[in-house]
This record gives sequence, structure tokens and C-alpha cells, in this order.
Amino acid sequence: MARNPQREDVLEKRDEVVANLRDLISSADELLRTTASYGGSEVEAARERLKKQLDVARQEAGNYGHSLKESYHAVSRATDQCVHEHAWKAVCVAGVIGLLLGKCMSSDSSRR
Repeated sequence: MARNPQREDVLEKRDEVVANLRDLISSADELLRTTASYGGSEVEAARERLKKQLDVARQEAGNYGHSLKESYHAVSRATDQCVHEHAWKAVCVAGVIGLLLGKCMSSDSSRR
């Protein structure tokens, strides 16, 4: 199977984004753990907001990954289908041109 540099770039960028998102979530979790001993209503409110935002980020990251995967597969299937359709057209056109050239060349040699 031929290499597809664009596909490799997309997969590399996707992996990079996923890694950065995991690092962000990990850092936020660590921040929550280290601030657990601090008191006060403002700190507790901030920690609760951060927990909720982390839960939403985790859920959205999962949804985004699934959506990206589905979109990639749909585009891949459509591209594959289009390439196959046009490939056969090109083969047919090349065959017709070849037959016409062969006919012209054979009729020219028979006239001599």
C-alpha cells in the first residue's frame, strides 16, 4: 500500500492534540489534589468549577475523537470511491484512444 503523507500528518497532529489534552487534564487533576487541603468558600467554589469543567472536557474529548474518526472514515470512503470511478473512466478513455491510434497506424501501413 502506498504511503499517504497527508494521512500521516493528520494522524500525527491528532496524536499531538490528544497528548496535549491528556497533559492538561492531568495537570488540572494534580492541581485539584494539591489544593485539597486549602479551605475557604472561594477555593472550594473554584475547585468545584474546575472539576465540572474537567468532566465536560473529558466528555467532549471523547466525543471529538469519535466524531473525528467517523469524519475521517467518511472522507476516506468517498475519496476511495471517487478515485475508483475516475480510474475506470481514465482506463476506458486510454483504451479508446489506443484503439483509434492502432486503427490509424494499421490503416496507414496497409495503404503503402
